[in-house]
Amino acid sequence: MNGNTIGHGLVVTALGMTLAACSTPTVPQATTFYAPMLGANEVPAVPTTSTGGLATLTLSGSAGSYSIGYTITVNALNSPIQSHVHVGSATVAGPVRLWLCGGGGQPDCAGGGNTVVTGTLITGTNAATTPQITMDSLVSAMRAGNAYVNVHTVANPGGEIRGQLSGVTLAQ
Repeated sequence: MNGNTIGHGLVVTALGMTLAACSTPTVPQATTFYAPMLGANEVPAVPTTSTGGLATLTLSGSAGSYSIGYTITVNALNSPIQSHVHVGSATVAGPVRLWLCGGGGQPDCAGGGNTVVTGTLITGTNAATTPQITMDSLVSAMRAGNAYVNVHTVANPGGEIRGQLSGVTLAQ
């Protein structure tokens, strides 16, 4: 083997990698976030008769034009009054950032028991929280694992079940 063969091989390899990088299309991403919710996850933990719940948030679109479809399912939870997305780690009681039900222009939360709340939020359609946050900033916090969902009840107005959001990115 001579030096020219190795040199040509490197050029062909580099050219192939460059063409592959240039020909790879940018595919819009949808990210689904899950938050298994329990009373033990509240900060501080609260007693509850609920066996927990699951929040599923599906993000689509791109910066400046996100859409979030959501489903909140709770089990044996009495009198839910509000549900939100908060920004904060698993050990912090963070501020409300996105209303899911019970305020902020969203519908009332459904009754008790095994409740399902569904909806879709589009950039600019959710009531502002104080201090304000953009949907882009909220999505960044969600992707960083720094956001959670909780459901508030009459018995636990500070929150009865809570779960940290973790996401899975899938090609649309």
